[in-house]
Amino acid sequence: MKRSTQNSALLGLATLLSGVVLIATAPAWGLALVVFMISMNMVPATRILHTNAARGELAGLKPGLPITLTDLGTVYEARILAAKPPGGDEIVEVGADHFVVRSATGSETRIPAASIKAVIWTRPDPS
Repeated sequence: MKRSTQNSALLGLATLLSGVVLIATAPAWGLALVVFMISMNMVPATRILHTNAARGELAGLKPGLPITLTDLGTVYEARILAAKPPGGDEIVEVGADHFVVRSATGSETRIPAASIKAVIWTRPDPS
């Protein structure tokens, strides 16, 4: 377990124990206070559920995919290719809000998700 999760669990246990003492002294206010304190301790626990996985238009992207980028002025059009052409670009990293493309020359470009107009997946012709 991560330290923050352990601290949250211990804090929740301490809150529960202090709430039991409050319930014994003032049942109505004690119960309301315990419920409030436990609910406040659950908020940090929900942060564990968040991931850095790509969502939206970046959901299908993964490192190693061949790609071409078309600069449309203020935005890009990303075309995912079926096979990497000689001297082509490829995706090397995908984050929740960006992806990184390595060109044939070895330079890497970080593309924010907000600057992507379209992601086009090309498939080989079945004929």
